[in-house]
Amino acid sequence: MATKNVNIEECTEEKKRVWNQILKQSKDGTFEYLLTWIELCSMVNKQRYKQVKTCNKIISYNGKEIGIWTYTIASNGLNARLMSNETELIPPIFVDGVVDKAIENCINEVLEHTEKICIENQIKEFDTSFTMKKADIRIWHRLLLENEIISSRISNFKHLYYLNLEKENFYSAFRSTVRNSVKHGLKQWNGHVYDTITWGKMNDFRQFHERIKGRATRGIDTWKKQMESVNKGEAIVVILEDTSKQIVGGGIFYYSDKESYYNSAAYDKGSGRNYLGHTTQYLACQYFHEKGIAWHRLGDCLFVNEKTKPTEKERSISKFKSGFSSDIFVQINIHCEIAVLTNER
Repeated sequence: MATKNVNIEECTEEKKRVWNQILKQSKDGTFEYLLTWIELCSMVNKQRYKQVKTCNKIISYNGKEIGIWTYTIASNGLNARLMSNETELIPPIFVDGVVDKAIENCINEVLEHTEKICIENQIKEFDTSFTMKKADIRIWHRLLLENEIISSRISNFKHLYYLNLEKENFYSAFRSTVRNSVKHGLKQWNGHVYDTITWGKMNDFRQFHERIKGRATRGIDTWKKQMESVNKGEAIVVILEDTSKQIVGGGIFYYSDKESYYNSAAYDKGSGRNYLGHTTQYLACQYFHEKGIAWHRLGDCLFVNEKTKPTEKERSISKFKSGFSSDIFVQINIHCEIAVLTNER
């Protein structure tokens, strides 16, 4: 049943300022809620799906704007998918200090909205997840698991590597071999951290990225969107050069006030070029540490006995990330089905 004192409205151009304020005032305001990140993911999705609709919503309670939520409906024809950005549906977030009862009322309204979206688009199921940085469960996921209209169950879980940047000597969490690699890399390569960047420099890195990957992995418009993110203070580009000022490696990292994220990278590992990934990661972590960001999300932690066995390459990447991590958190995945569409009602 809809709650009269809850309102869910589209985030218009005029409301983007409100969106950003709520993002800054929420303890859950990770990079996934950055408008430039959402726009980038929408661009990537349009290269993968025939139809893509992304909706950014502002949630009001008793006339006060207190929450934000983003979702995407993507389709390649017959079957549509409900998600956020490029993966699972993420929950709405709310400004700190809002009482649980108000959040519950808002989320119940969001869940009714979700059911309508699914019925209108014949979406029978979707997935959502949350990362446990402490021993609790967010209201969004508790209400989903209790909901009779949206039948939900914990489907699986995975582990994520994180680095705690709040410690003054955050690099002490690095494995000793990683610290040695960083030490050598800082001597061997000229590292530059760009928190503002021109298209000329961004395009240089794009061309380098395509040469290393052997193809264009995405459109130029996405690179320009990433440049916009950098110049808005929501991302950085780390570039390593040799003594002749030729690019040999680098990466792109996103961040909010609460968390930074290792997004993508490319390295030219030929001709004895070592320590590129270690140096790039360290320079980014140092930048985020100086900005007072608490956590750096490195990515998936994969074990040999995963349900879906990781490839040797995936295990190698996971081992690289583990060398920088201070903590491993569990991400709980929840699979949801719309009862009226799956003959459960």
